[in-house]
Amino acid sequence: MSKRNIPQSPQILDDAMLGLLGEAQMPAKMPVHYKSRLFSQIMARIDNEESSEDRSSPRSGFVTVRTNEGEWIVVAPKIEKKRLFLDRERNVEACLLRIQPGGEMPRHLHKADEYCLVLEGDVAFDDIHLKAGDFHLACCGSWHETARSQNGALLYLESAA
Repeated sequence: MSKRNIPQSPQILDDAMLGLLGEAQMPAKMPVHYKSRLFSQIMARIDNEESSEDRSSPRSGFVTVRTNEGEWIVVAPKIEKKRLFLDRERNVEACLLRIQPGGEMPRHLHKADEYCLVLEGDVAFDDIHLKAGDFHLACCGSWHETARSQNGALLYLESAA
């Protein structure tokens, strides 16, 4: 039996070799909607830490968010969310949801009550069709089937953060 020449150093691969091996790896293929959701979650955390801290505990007793304040983040293809307020004590957020025509939000479980007011457009959950001015309550523990908007919509939502 022949012995191999094994380096005596505890570090077999140097940084340059590790870099070359890392570059040779194929990037993971991730569907676009997962990338969008991941990016949105990261941006929401950043936004939450930076801009919502001062809004989560109003000093004057009032909170005002102007139309040009805050950012719209992609939460699903053709769907964006803009946080208006975060109540850290109750873990509740108020937000706007903007849905482009043909946008769909996948089936989901409600971990808390969700209040929805349709400000513009239309949205449907199976046989429930909502239009501008309609209010919808999804109670804690309920499942929403896929939400679809044929013509686009702007919703006000208040739900678990």
